Amino acid sequence: MREELTIIGYLYNGKMLIKDTSPFRKPPLILLPEQVITLDAIRYSLEICDISYSRLKDNLYRFNFSNEKSKPSFPLLYSDVWTIIQHLTLFLKIVKTQFKITQDNPIYEPFEGLFEIRNAAQHIDETLTDILSKNNYSVYGNLSWYAQEKTDSKKGVITSLYSGSFSNKEEVKASATIPSRNFQDQLIEQIEFKGIVRPSHRNGLKKERILVIDKLMSSTEQLIEFFESQLISQFENHNVKEKHVSDLAVNLFVDIQYSNEK
Repeated sequence: MREELTIIGYLYNGKMLIKDTSPFRKPPLILLPEQVITLDAIRYSLEICDISYSRLKDNLYRFNFSNEKSKPSFPLLYSDVWTIIQHLTLFLKIVKTQFKITQDNPIYEPFEGLFEIRNAAQHIDETLTDILSKNNYSVYGNLSWYAQEKTDSKKGVITSLYSGSFSNKEEVKASATIPSRNFQDQLIEQIEFKGIVRPSHRNGLKKERILVIDKLMSSTEQLIEFFESQLISQFENHNVKEKHVSDLAVNLFVDIQYSNEK
């Protein structure tokens, strides 16, 4: 059965990385066109991450606790993880290029490993034989998380997924981290993605990287709040009531007439 990409509402709380009043969402008219397009690129990359993260948490919950006959498929879960990786990388590249923030800046520390994982995916054809198939690593990475059915639960379940085929389950390289915390009110936590990155030289040793998706998103939220505060401070002595209008949809209603019709 084909899995539909839908948000069913278990977990989504409406909190967004880009707030309704943010200058990233409604750029003032005083900004130059090249500045506006940069804000638009940041907004879209982060809103795509937002949607994917909310949908991922919903589907991880469904995977563990839903009574539906059809559970979320592995590719459905991995598609949102890889979408987050891809668009967070895009966001950080825009920040680096447009804001002239060099790679050694501390703001990049929470995102360590992100670029390597993304770049490894771009060159997966070069790693399939040398790194993946000879060492029983999963083709699209290892995904794990902690889930509890209710917010006041005192117990939960840790799940780890191995993407791809295997012949001996004893040799499968899949793992998960036990949350080091007291049970809180989150239904899904400690979403971890582990992948293999490319060696630094041709015959180099394989290297694993672990990305904690929750931490990536919370770090992104802190970063975007910092940029918003910087933008707002720049507007203090300017009239910013007039805003650009964003996101236009145009519908053209047409009648289709085939050539053999009179």
